[in-house]
Amino acid sequence: MSNEKNCQLTLYLDTPKLLLRPKLDKEYGSLFDGGVKDSTWLTGHAFIGITDEKGREEKWGFGPVGFDDNLIKYATGCPSYFKSENGTHYNEAVIYPVTREQYDAAVKKIEELKKNHGEYKLFSRNCSTTASAILRAAGVKAPDVPTGLTPHGLTIKKRLMLAARKVQIGLLKAKNKIAKLFGGKVIPTAKILDALRNKPIPVPIKEGMKANTAKQPLNPTAVLTAMLGKKAKTN
Repeated sequence: MSNEKNCQLTLYLDTPKLLLRPKLDKEYGSLFDGGVKDSTWLTGHAFIGITDEKGREEKWGFGPVGFDDNLIKYATGCPSYFKSENGTHYNEAVIYPVTREQYDAAVKKIEELKKNHGEYKLFSRNCSTTASAILRAAGVKAPDVPTGLTPHGLTIKKRLMLAARKVQIGLLKAKNKIAKLFGGKVIPTAKILDALRNKPIPVPIKEGMKANTAKQPLNPTAVLTAMLGKKAKTN
């Protein structure tokens, strides 16, 4: 059994627009100009990406079939889908480096959900709880109730992770500056990247939207390099 984390799982977040700067994302229109055409503007959405050693990614997600104003139906149970989310819009994400064994466990859970994903229930079985369930099946620590119940909670959790990671990076950069001043040993950027790549990587909104707009897969090294600063080098 290999412990090499050469695969990844990604929690994608189509951020509830109330948690984004106004007009930053025009995908679903604006509440103030009458342009909202999709409930995702308010609710947000969460789904999972699975990437193998060769960089091949699939995205999967869960949600209710159709949309109307019958909230009781959504709360008590309504028809649902579990389908490919390749091409689905998102703003931010968390990348989890995992082993092949963990990747296989996620695939197994996804196959189970394809066959039997049950009804959609707003407060117990929704896009966020399903995405978190896939992560947990792979042995990844995922937010639970109440944080993991909605895209709002997952987004806040991701942003707290990002704040903590920025502090960590700031301390490493400060340590290197002090080392340069006093002739100490400077930690190479490549070594910092290697250490950070083995931990969950919260993707900043700017980097997430850039990749989404370009229809390019998220690159952990590019995300971390951007967080280290524009002048950071990977070797």
